[in-house]
Amino acid sequence: MPLDDRYADKFLRNMQILRGSEIKHCIDQLGRFRIQIFREYPYLYDGSIEYERTYLSRYSMTPESLLIILEDALGIVGACTGIPLAGEDPEFQNAFVGEIKEEIYYIGEVMLRADSRGKKLGSRLMSTALDLIDSNQFKKISLCTVDRGLSHSREPLGYSPPDYLWKKYGFEKSKNFMAYLDWKDIGHDVETRKPLNIWFRQHSKKMKSSL
Repeated sequence: MPLDDRYADKFLRNMQILRGSEIKHCIDQLGRFRIQIFREYPYLYDGSIEYERTYLSRYSMTPESLLIILEDALGIVGACTGIPLAGEDPEFQNAFVGEIKEEIYYIGEVMLRADSRGKKLGSRLMSTALDLIDSNQFKKISLCTVDRGLSHSREPLGYSPPDYLWKKYGFEKSKNFMAYLDWKDIGHDVETRKPLNIWFRQHSKKMKSSL
């Protein structure tokens, strides 16, 4: 077995899969992990645990929401969240005008700690999430990626976006939809509006585990 597969399998044996109200007891832990990961480029998010508690509370109040966690002795190694689009913030839903929102499931994030990237954990998180999303209820799956443009002063040398992962699982970047969210960048005093690319994937029983 390749080394990366052995590394991934070690965590998969202790994978936690939580739904709806089960997520409540993990909100602070997940919120701190989001703050840690999203401080990195391209998000550069200067977050607070107070905001995270408010934002993540909707996951614990939505029965079909999803949280997958991988951990080691140091804490969370990786996490994936998902929620029906209809359970997301109403202003965010407005970006999907013309779509049947009740038929879209939204992947909030696939996050990995820096020392665990490039070892197939992101693929395992995504494939697990796709298998858990009800294809009878949800016909499309969506996710968003922040768009910092072609050049940015904080972009690390050699940075490569994880678009390959989304494409691997059948997601296509929409040419017709963009979302916009406000948050405060590291080193800034006020929130500014950020554009996000919206990706879609057709969801069916046949596609769920075929990739």
